[in-house]
Amino acid sequence: MIGHAGFLGHYHAGATYHADDNHSLELSLGNYEMDNRNFFQLNFGYAYSRWHWQIEEFNIEPLRFGPYVFYAFDNSKYFLQVPHRYADRSYYQQSGLHLALHLGSAITIKENLRFIIFTMIIDEAFIIIYNNPGEQIDQTFMSTGIILEWML
Repeated sequence: MIGHAGFLGHYHAGATYHADDNHSLELSLGNYEMDNRNFFQLNFGYAYSRWHWQIEEFNIEPLRFGPYVFYAFDNSKYFLQVPHRYADRSYYQQSGLHLALHLGSAITIKENLRFIIFTMIIDEAFIIIYNNPGEQIDQTFMSTGIILEWML
């Protein structure tokens, strides 16, 4: 699998294991650039997809969801830069380990080519929502992306 954007890294590549039609495990290495340097992270996720619609040669999964775990190899600057520049270096997320909730849809074409469009919400968003009822989370804590899977 290869992908773009999302908390999985600006670009990421890895493998997916489909235990059956409803369950899959994903492992990938992500890359992101910050201050003209490349950083890497390890991604692991589980996705559950209950519904499958067969329309001619297309298999559509309207909703797939599950937890993801990310580990940044450089813990001092995790993920992409947040939208605002602060003078204080501690503005970056200091933990290299984060959890997220993955929500997406998938379409399989020609039995071995699959596109997944997804949104991820990182763990800190749930903490903000819990501590500040009614406050909206922004793109700092939500991320969208696309994954292309070539199934062997």
